[in-house]
Amino acid sequence: MPVTPPPARAHVVRREPDGTFRAVARGLLLLGGCSLLWGTLLCLSLLSGALSDGPAVSLARLDPRGQPGLFPWLNAVCAVLAPLVWISVAGFVVAGGRTEA
Repeated sequence: MPVTPPPARAHVVRREPDGTFRAVARGLLLLGGCSLLWGTLLCLSLLSGALSDGPAVSLARLDPRGQPGLFPWLNAVCAVLAPLVWISVAGFVVAGGRTEA
């Protein structure tokens, strides 16, 4: 039985993203990085407050339920997500970038 070569693949043209998509993506990446740094600073502030005033007082400062506006909620979300992101980054660095299923 003769061996036939595989069929030739059609040439796929890769399209570059347009300028609007690139600008929006860069803006979102900047916003995400700033949120991560802000959450990290809030966590460090909470940690130092817990050492000086106690953990209950420190966590009460982060509680957004009694405060008006959107910013207390954003602070709480940033402070909760920042350690999770840093843990995932550390796990990725320790794993050496391996992605095994």
